[in-house]
Amino acid sequence: MLSPLTPPERNLPDSTESLILSSHGFDWRGVHLECHHKPKGEENRLSLDRLHLICIETTQRPCDAHKWMDGRFQSRPIIQGDIFVLPEKIQFRERFEGAIDYILLYLEADWVATVAQEAVDPDRIEILPYFPQPDPFLYHSGLQLKSAIEAKGSFNQLYAETLAVAIAVHLLQHYAGKRTRRNLATLTAVSPHARLEEVTEYMQCYCDRNLSLSELADLAQMSLHYFARSFKQQVGLSPHQYLIRARIERAKQLLLQNNLTVAEVAHRVGFADQSHLCRHFKQATGLSPKQWHP
Repeated sequence: MLSPLTPPERNLPDSTESLILSSHGFDWRGVHLECHHKPKGEENRLSLDRLHLICIETTQRPCDAHKWMDGRFQSRPIIQGDIFVLPEKIQFRERFEGAIDYILLYLEADWVATVAQEAVDPDRIEILPYFPQPDPFLYHSGLQLKSAIEAKGSFNQLYAETLAVAIAVHLLQHYAGKRTRRNLATLTAVSPHARLEEVTEYMQCYCDRNLSLSELADLAQMSLHYFARSFKQQVGLSPHQYLIRARIERAKQLLLQNNLTVAEVAHRVGFADQSHLCRHFKQATGLSPKQWHP
């Protein structure tokens, strides 16, 4: 199982001063997110080792920018919703004319290889550099991960890791070399070793824990992407949704005991706090915990 990715080392001037939000401290596997604000007239220089970078432009007003990447040059306005892809070891330089905001999503190169290990030879995976272009999926996925960090107490690791795997697969499908994209089609054709029933029983038993996608995929003996996809197809829910449902069912059992407060029940089933339990409980049953069992 891969260890959480520590904040990446990079030669980005004043990166600490521009940093306004980070996933540092969260137990993410292979992925790290940062939100930055850069004042007018600054310049970025960047080159990463063993990391792929997705930059998501969130600046609300268009701003002229000049970019140099992999021996190529582009001059065009920064537009909200644009993304650009910087693979590992590629030199990048950028100069912009106004203040900008952006999300940096770092993906560990070895981790991306594990996502596609059933479809391609990891040594032949080649993520290609792309200048800014619209990509609604990556844009909204980045915003969802940012919201997950901002939620703090109600943050769910399984939700973030599932979304991160989807981002890695999207990167392989749309920003990799032709050989990778052609072979990636076999990913959906491989028959998984059917152990999802064991996984759901495990999730019911340990629903109070902050389960990771890697842990569940290892239990099912599947790759990360194939597990997430097969789980949704066969169970009808994403792993994150199933974990929430398991917690709700455990909460119902504990509420019947009458000797626990709602806050204590929330803690025992893995929710961040009482309000977190109440919100999901009402969504699932139409009632608050106290209305369900006064």
